[in-house]
Amino acid sequence: MANFGPKDIKKLREMTDAGMMDCKKALTEADGDMDKAVEWLRDQGMGAAAKKASKTAAEGAIGVKVEGPKAVIVEINSQTDFVAQNDKFKSLMSTVVEHAFSNELPNAEAINASEIDGQPFAEYLSLQIATIGENLVVRRAALIVGDENTAVNGYVHSNGQNGVIIEAKCDSAATAEAMTPVMREVAMHAAAMSPSTLSYKDFDPAFVAEETQGRIVAIEKENEELRRLGKTEKNIPQYISMSQLTDEVLAAAEEALKAELKAEGKPEKIWDKILPGKLARFISDNTTLDQEQCLLDQKFVMDDSKTVAEYVAEKAKAAGGTAEIVSFTRLEVGEGIEVEEEDFAAEVAKQMA
Repeated sequence: MANFGPKDIKKLREMTDAGMMDCKKALTEADGDMDKAVEWLRDQGMGAAAKKASKTAAEGAIGVKVEGPKAVIVEINSQTDFVAQNDKFKSLMSTVVEHAFSNELPNAEAINASEIDGQPFAEYLSLQIATIGENLVVRRAALIVGDENTAVNGYVHSNGQNGVIIEAKCDSAATAEAMTPVMREVAMHAAAMSPSTLSYKDFDPAFVAEETQGRIVAIEKENEELRRLGKTEKNIPQYISMSQLTDEVLAAAEEALKAELKAEGKPEKIWDKILPGKLARFISDNTTLDQEQCLLDQKFVMDDSKTVAEYVAEKAKAAGGTAEIVSFTRLEVGEGIEVEEEDFAAEVAKQMA
């Protein structure tokens, strides 16, 4: 006796848009297991959802929800940016974000493995694929769950293409409350400036070494052209990250700066007034990678006289406390997805064969 009935066939047809007989055969092959039936249809290339699931989903949108010391960010991909703008897709985004937020699902894997409205999430998404008409993928997500001393906020750019959630640990609940709007400002900064990590401490030494050599070679080539044109050559930095500026390196730099001051005839009694500024300039010139990629070391877009870390510390001090950004997640739609170039003529010929 079959382990399914007409209602199951109807449900599978609604989920996949496959033909009635194909759905019946899929359920027969899967012994009534709905997930296996969907997988069988996909393997056979049958049904709208099954076929659409093979299409690359590199467009889409980012959704964010923040409430109190909790925030979630989700990336859902579609095949076209047009679909990402329609109401059905927006409703899907809202539902998935709320689902992840309410159930404190920490990543996309947890979302895709969850149950929603009493059904496996995969079934729910298959139905959305059939309804919306394109492949849909819940690709990435992140969650922040803080406490009363955590300032949490987020931001989604107006086009929905990138978003950020961020948290700072504070010394008190009062400071956390005061710093919550500041975290939104920093989230907006991160959305615009695309930091890849929080601090230089997160860098792999091998990456820094490779990046240093690459930059040196690039500047050397650029200087060849500048020499040919009779223009001022660019300085070639010894280092590009604070991770390379050991105590020994900084001590050697300080001695070199003292030698410069001596050669310039500056009185030794005023060196202590000049050296801090020169040493700060040395550090700035030799931490370009940090300034480009590390959130805390980037110049804050709303006040570029300060780094993000300095701005946050200043705001916390004004609130009577301390705060330190401890994590952020920035997602941009389609990052890292390779989209195959389709041969339209070949596709038409295939369809006519």
